[in-house]
Amino acid sequence: MRIIKAGSGTYIDQDLKDELTRIFSIYNTSIDNDKNIFFLKNTTVPRLVTDYLGKNISRVIKKEKADYCIIKHIPVTNFPQHYNQQYDLITQNENDEVVYSVNMLKGEERDAIEQVLDFKLRNQPVIYINQDVLNESLNNGFVIDKDNYTTLKELIDSGNTDNQTIAYNMIANSDLSQNWQWVCYLYLEQGHNLTKYDSKDLVKNYFANKGIYIKTTLDKIDSCLDIVTDPDVKEKIVQHVQWKFNDRVKDYFLDTLRTSKFNLNDFQISLK
Repeated sequence: MRIIKAGSGTYIDQDLKDELTRIFSIYNTSIDNDKNIFFLKNTTVPRLVTDYLGKNISRVIKKEKADYCIIKHIPVTNFPQHYNQQYDLITQNENDEVVYSVNMLKGEERDAIEQVLDFKLRNQPVIYINQDVLNESLNNGFVIDKDNYTTLKELIDSGNTDNQTIAYNMIANSDLSQNWQWVCYLYLEQGHNLTKYDSKDLVKNYFANKGIYIKTTLDKIDSCLDIVTDPDVKEKIVQHVQWKFNDRVKDYFLDTLRTSKFNLNDFQISLK
């Protein structure tokens, strides 16, 4: 089992190709309690995710301590080529060794393949887990409050699809009966991005049962304020309006007055 450098190209042998095929055929599984997890280099899961898995697991940096490895699917080609070791060339001779090109893969995907090879050559038994399955296992019913809501907001505001998928799963699998007012605030700016991940309509149906329709309610400040009673959430909505107002004033200076010499130093906005 090996990675082959031939000329300017990089290839994997049949054994390594078979190992990757095996991994991706069985990696849609869950993680047991009290385990160490190691993230391969092609994953895009933020470190904070492990804090919300509802299981006593640890994210390790040293691969030697890993029980589970988190991996994202790698689209390795199924088109075989042939490698002549004596001349160190890719050939058309079907009697030469079968190899598969990884030249079209991203750098992080090639790095992950090297990590898979390393685990195998060191005979370290690990279980591979699909990153997407890990995202869906964020199910410990945590309660959103003024101290931890920023965890979700950072993921949502990042604009990154993987981060927003994680944020949606954290919201959908949380205790919505206690969190729904914070969800109103989190959906206020980026809710249209989160609804596309609601394939099972978990969040949509919860709000619908309360007579609240996400598309017509949670994208409007007044509509949110009509249903929100939590003082901490209201405060965040006011701060949101202050930030938007200040941002618009900057645009007013630049676009309307055509000046960059002024700042709005202070102002107050409050609820009626």
